[in-house]
Amino acid sequence: MMTVNEESVKGKIILEGTLVLAAPLLIGTGGNGAGQDVDDEVLKTKGGQPFIPGTSLAGALREFMTAENALGMRLLFGTEAAYERQHNAAWQSSIRIDDVKLNNVEIVVRDGVSLDEITGTAIEHHKFDYEAVGSGATGKFFAEITQRGIHERYEDAMKEAVDLLAHRLAAGFSLGAHTAKGFGEVHVRDLKVYRYDFKNPAHVRAWLGSEGKSEALVEPEVYERQKGFYAKDDCVLEAKFALKSSLLVRDYARAMEVKTAERMDDKGTSVQALMLRENDHWLIPGASIKGALRHRAAEILRKLDIDSTLLDRMMGPSIDRIKEKPDEKWKSRLLVSEVRLEDGVAARLQTRVRIDRFTGGKIPTSLFTEAPVWQTEKERAVLSMRLVLHEPKEEERAWQIGLLLLLLKELSLGRLALGGEKGIGRGVLKGRGAVLHYHGEKISWDATPGALTDEERRKLQGFVEALLKKREAKAL
Repeated sequence: MMTVNEESVKGKIILEGTLVLAAPLLIGTGGNGAGQDVDDEVLKTKGGQPFIPGTSLAGALREFMTAENALGMRLLFGTEAAYERQHNAAWQSSIRIDDVKLNNVEIVVRDGVSLDEITGTAIEHHKFDYEAVGSGATGKFFAEITQRGIHERYEDAMKEAVDLLAHRLAAGFSLGAHTAKGFGEVHVRDLKVYRYDFKNPAHVRAWLGSEGKSEALVEPEVYERQKGFYAKDDCVLEAKFALKSSLLVRDYARAMEVKTAERMDDKGTSVQALMLRENDHWLIPGASIKGALRHRAAEILRKLDIDSTLLDRMMGPSIDRIKEKPDEKWKSRLLVSEVRLEDGVAARLQTRVRIDRFTGGKIPTSLFTEAPVWQTEKERAVLSMRLVLHEPKEEERAWQIGLLLLLLKELSLGRLALGGEKGIGRGVLKGRGAVLHYHGEKISWDATPGALTDEERRKLQGFVEALLKKREAKAL
């Protein structure tokens, strides 16, 4: 129990800025909504405005701080029950995070389907639809930290914790549902941190003054967004690709809306299949990438005669395992970001006809037009992919990186396609270089890994050999 002096308020720290959605966000209501049209709808205020609960923000940030700085987590978010029992000490949370009401909102509807790991086809009755707040929405972020007497004993640790938290807010983090598939990526733009020391009379007057004037009397620390701000135990693989062929990830919702009204040329041609597009960017959903990677990873393990349950530990339990043991669930350690195609691609009309497989002739009234995207500037990279192994266990890190490298090889050589209509050659990529970050180290290579040093080659090969050892372990 803290003494009166330890409980006394010694200062305040304010963190504020504009929270920006860099990817769609789903914090759902937990039930059917929108007239039963979707399986989950976005959480909204009574007035219908989507918002992010402060509890969701606090939970995501606490998880990050727990992994990065356990003492800092306890100073900011309070002690956990296990710590209190073990040390017979309890600290209350010192941080308060307000709900974030979102503006510039576009509600999007995404759909998904569960795939059979053997056949790669859809599992019956496993089609689902859900709402999400589209990327680009913004809202005011506000957090208040109360510094008490007990924090004076941990002055340096407290400062380090606030600095780490501010860097994470500015760099970005994930929250909500489907974060393993690229949802929920947010960051705080123009983050300002105001520190009020109540030993300073000017700071006391500033704190007690009216809003706006009080902030003007205290010089804020400004945190800009940093690229490459990684959690210390994360393994991050960033790769660039060119399109070797056309790409089509169907946007069913937009296709239904435009149907015959969609005009792609002067002749007013109606288009039956449109490429997914949000916020003026062609998009490959993280779910599409994650599904393709999981299916190919399962195939790699089967060919190498490695126990397939390893994949569950890396990418979460399979549908079969969930059916067998519904109470045993865990989150995927592989996080896949959504991919937005850069400049250098364009949609082009392609008219096709269905063929009778027995006669070889065309089927009457089966002429249809699609609008996939094609790369207009050859050879250059037009899409970037980010794969993160989130805090893999020490004993599993090497083989999981090895499997990730084999998946990258499949993508880079065009052996693993993305999107729809792979059977006619769509979705084939060509590698244009990659960077691997792990434990503070970085290994990078271009389209041809010839620039790698011998030491870097040995390290990368070591990861793959760690995976191959799992085959030997199964044999034993």
